[in-house]
Order: sequence, then structure tokens, then C-alpha cells
Amino acid sequence: MTSGNAPTSSVNRELVTNAIRAAGPSRDRGPVIPVVRLRLASDGHGVLIRVWDSSSQAPVRREAGPDDESGRGLLIVGSLSRDWGSYRTADGKVVWALI
Repeated sequence: MTSGNAPTSSVNRELVTNAIRAAGPSRDRGPVIPVVRLRLASDGHGVLIRVWDSSSQAPVRREAGPDDESGRGLLIVGSLSRDWGSYRTADGKVVWALI
């Protein structure tokens, strides 16, 4: 990995991890796994990351304590992105970030 795509990888990892936690398990078929969708787009100047999950609850930035093992994801996303946000869909939400 080069330093040029490190922010994209970090933001991608945080958004997907948050989506998996928000989506929870799906018991439609087979093993219990959360369902998320990842979409990446680039115009050569930036990368748009969009992650869908089935939860309609908007993401909330938390203040993590020094000993907390989680709670810093959206702080990382905000620090590494030019902009980020979320919107609801008919069947969940999309959280997006522009790198």
C-alpha cells in the first residue's frame, strides 16, 4: 500500500466495520452474517466511498475515553475525509465519505 491510498483504506475499513455492527445478523439463508454493500467511485481527483447497511439509525460520533477499545471510527473518518455524511434509504442507510 502506498501512502496515497492509506486514507482511503482506513476510511473504507472504518465505514465497513461500522456498517457490519449496525446491520447485525441476517437470518434469511445459511449462516448468520450481516449484509452490507460497499461502493467506490473515483474521478481521478478523489474517491467517494459509500457503504449501505440495513439499519436506519444515523451514525453518531462518540467521545472515546483513553482506555476504550472502540468509538473512534467516525473521528478517523472525519479526520481523513474532505467531507462525510449519511442519508436514509427505503431499506436502511448509506454512510459516505469523500477522500
